[in-house]
Amino acid sequence: MKTCRIANAQLVLPSRVVSGSLDVRDGRIAQIQESGSAQPQAPFEGPVLDARNGFVVPGFIDSHLHGGGGVFVSEEGTADAVRAAVKAHRSHGTTTLYLTTGTMRPDQEKTFLQVFAEARRDPDLADSLPGVHMEGPFLSRDKAGAHALHLLRPASLKELDQWQEWSQNAVRLVTVAVEADPGLSFMKEATRRGVRVLLGHTDCSYEQALQAFRAGANRVTHLFNAMSAFHHRKPGVPGAALSDDEAWVELIADGHHVHPAVMTVIVRSKPKNRILVVTDCISDYDPRRQDQVRFGGVQVRYDARGYYVLENGTMCGSALTMEKAVANIQSMTGLSLPEAVNCVTLNPAVNMGLDDRKGSLAVGKDADLVVLDAEWTVQRTLIKGRTVFEQGS
Repeated sequence: MKTCRIANAQLVLPSRVVSGSLDVRDGRIAQIQESGSAQPQAPFEGPVLDARNGFVVPGFIDSHLHGGGGVFVSEEGTADAVRAAVKAHRSHGTTTLYLTTGTMRPDQEKTFLQVFAEARRDPDLADSLPGVHMEGPFLSRDKAGAHALHLLRPASLKELDQWQEWSQNAVRLVTVAVEADPGLSFMKEATRRGVRVLLGHTDCSYEQALQAFRAGANRVTHLFNAMSAFHHRKPGVPGAALSDDEAWVELIADGHHVHPAVMTVIVRSKPKNRILVVTDCISDYDPRRQDQVRFGGVQVRYDARGYYVLENGTMCGSALTMEKAVANIQSMTGLSLPEAVNCVTLNPAVNMGLDDRKGSLAVGKDADLVVLDAEWTVQRTLIKGRTVFEQGS
């Protein structure tokens, strides 16, 4: 079904929420009709979905997540793992996923990237998989977090070329530490080639971070996590990211990776259109599944507080899903609902160059839509007008 009308809805537009209906024709948004509009509603032939006064928002875009459905995708390296993660996150409203690696051996990278390229040829998965985010191996040993130290290595354009060959040019983002690219030549050339370079897992200084931004680093990987600390005389990467209005920042909005007070500082310091909420999800937690997954060859376990940890207690990713992330950033920082939704829709669409067709409710854009009830539970997810998840089915 690529043609339908969603009626009796609260439509979350980029700057306001309006009551009304939304028409989908041939997979695109054809009309948005506000209730009480003087313009009569056009006749519609086709199925009508009653939103029951719930919310309709654009499909969520997550450009930093590792897994779902009980699997860390790049670690598993199978088409079934890709499919499980896509299915899991669609049930939470995410329609566009940039699956993210951990640091791996080259043979594991080859397997995962070839599997990813194969998965994208599946018509059921293709629209959800625009590309891959390589988080590692070009990271600092001092800020590696859960990444395997013995697999870290200097940034290499030759490796980037190899990744693109294996993935059929699907690598869209690469996290890079200054320590792995001290001359910033990788950042400059990768940016020239159209790859988004993220500054992350680095102990670099404020000054070095600004130089990386000028070299083309597009944004900062999970701000405040796995990077030099903010100090009033040594502002580090956070100081550079917060003081440079052009720098984009990722924020894991689970209230654990970044304290709610610091989240509030971020949304008050940054232009709101430069904030990208990501999940950094290791796997969405389901008590019916085992509470451990493999990362870098070791077991990481779910902590009841809401994230994953190594055996020594090091935090190594979240169990966050996007509808919860939106609710969290709104309740914890005071953002309006449209502002919070933009952080997972329009902002990442602009950052990744998708905003001509995704990221907002606008006539002509892809009908990637999420219908949520008044309690903010996902009831239905559509991709180009096709239902890919329905609550209770």
